[in-house]
Amino acid sequence: MKKNILLSLLLGSTLLLGACEVSPIQSNSSNPNAPLDASTTSESTVSPPSSSDTTINDVPLDTEAITEAPDAFNIFDEIDWTNRTILEVSSDNTTGYHDALDPINVDQLGLTPEMILENEDLRPLVQHLVNNKYNYTYGAIGYVQDADSIYTLSNKLNHLPADYVPADLVEPEIDFYFTEFLEKKQLRSEAAMHMEELFSAAKEDGYTILGASGYRSYRTQKGIYERNVANRGQEATDKVSARPGHSEHQTGLALDVTLHALNYRLVDELGEMDEGIWLKDHAHEFGFIIRYSQEDTAITGYSYEPWHLRYIGKDVATFIYEHDLTVEELYMYIESLIEENTGL
Repeated sequence: MKKNILLSLLLGSTLLLGACEVSPIQSNSSNPNAPLDASTTSESTVSPPSSSDTTINDVPLDTEAITEAPDAFNIFDEIDWTNRTILEVSSDNTTGYHDALDPINVDQLGLTPEMILENEDLRPLVQHLVNNKYNYTYGAIGYVQDADSIYTLSNKLNHLPADYVPADLVEPEIDFYFTEFLEKKQLRSEAAMHMEELFSAAKEDGYTILGASGYRSYRTQKGIYERNVANRGQEATDKVSARPGHSEHQTGLALDVTLHALNYRLVDELGEMDEGIWLKDHAHEFGFIIRYSQEDTAITGYSYEPWHLRYIGKDVATFIYEHDLTVEELYMYIESLIEENTGL
């Protein structure tokens, strides 16, 4: 493989993102008139920009910055830049929703361009972020273009299409705390397969974990959010529950887990128990992360949830675990590299 020197070491610092969803609450204040369903783009193969590829969406492309230092390996050389898109955003219905979020300073994440651009395992994620821009700006909502990707970002700053339902939902062969079939017993097929592996490994190590809540439709999330707002108020609800369209559960890539010893509740105490510690230390081995950590509530926008597992693929999950990052931080850092080297 080639070795490529990367672009510039100056990383831009943007705002942040929030994460998405959880608990038994969720959102109702989304703008029904805002465009929710942008066209999806596929993650392409390899094709670095040539001297003739001087624009993306009619915007001039800095090809010299991308192709300089040809003797160094750089995964940008393997990226197809032709599907770089313009993000659709709206400023509607964000009042109070972003108040708890703190800006992300990408220069303080302990990352370097080399960690990303010389890491072939991260190429699929980088390709996704080239094809799918996300919103990182407070006071605005971005509309997700590729909800089917395992890398899709749904959080307080980015909204899934209201009519999005994963086409490959299945019931994983794991134990749930209830026996009847409910919508929330499902996950997307890839996430379900690896969740089965995670549950099996936990059992081999002596831990019995139970599924609590997987896929939730937009309609279900809306009902949960509205009930919680009625019971505790919107400000308190927004700290623990996603508004409809902002929940990771709608992607089919998230599962809340619980224990018999906790009477099947979703509580912080799990994080201090042997099972919760095992999950924190081993979930990445199966492609999952603890999405809402105790230390990062001001970045994700949600309270601590040691029970919320998000599937994002083994390579990305391991990178996030080893570098103690949130999804928002990693995505924003990669976006800064993309913008620095393309101007887009």
